Amino acid sequence: MELKTLRHSLEEIERGAGASLLLESRDTHSDPFANVNRAEEMGRRTPEHVLSGNFKRAQEAARVIEEYAKISPAAHVSEKAKTIRFSLYDLEKRYMKKATHE
Repeated sequence: MELKTLRHSLEEIERGAGASLLLESRDTHSDPFANVNRAEEMGRRTPEHVLSGNFKRAQEAARVIEEYAKISPAAHVSEKAKTIRFSLYDLEKRYMKKATHE
């Protein structure tokens, strides 16, 4: 799956989970990192570091969606999230190889 396809798959998951419910559950006032940068974020020195960090973040997010979907009424979403996660692993490998060899 390419990035655009993955993005569309995530939009389908969002619709399935209920976009308004997800939006209502966001609490920016109590988010501990709303006004703070974590040390590892400030240590990124190259575009490759930023790319790698974002791939890891996306993979972790897909894993969380996969696990929570298993215990939700939308259990079918779990397989889609797993497919996205493994696609992200493959894309990371490809993109990082290109980024470090160019």
